[in-house]
Amino acid sequence: MKQTNKPVRKRENYIRIEPIALVGYTVIPHQIIEAPLSPWAKAVWMYLYSRPPGWQIFRNDILKRFRAGSMSTKRLLAASKELQLEGYLRITPIKACNGKYDGWRWQVAALADTEWQAAAARKFKVKTIQVQAPLGTGRIAVPLKIIERKLERSER
Repeated sequence: MKQTNKPVRKRENYIRIEPIALVGYTVIPHQIIEAPLSPWAKAVWMYLYSRPPGWQIFRNDILKRFRAGSMSTKRLLAASKELQLEGYLRITPIKACNGKYDGWRWQVAALADTEWQAAAARKFKVKTIQVQAPLGTGRIAVPLKIIERKLERSER
């Protein structure tokens, strides 16, 4: 009888997860789950990402969904700022035909967008952006000027 040196894996030492695809559910990327975001920012992202395309956002609706009192307007603004600086959310003004502003367009990304991060950094006057280090070795702070130069080169 042949003996192998393979370690024997006991059943109780591991858990096997089998995802079940169901209609009406949203798939959340691992990048969001593992992102260094506050729980409030993750909750707001998940809520916005799960909405259908073209859905209209009302601040009071978001506050109501998170049970009045547990999320204040201040927390919602902080979460949206955090999502913008990480590149998961872009908020841009919508101009009407008459040239006046007619609301805001909220765009939610499944993966962090460096271009969105740079735009948010300029908007909030931040000089460095936290980005994923090469080979997934953590996060590093990169000056905004370097990111902008890289984006300019990629547009050429």
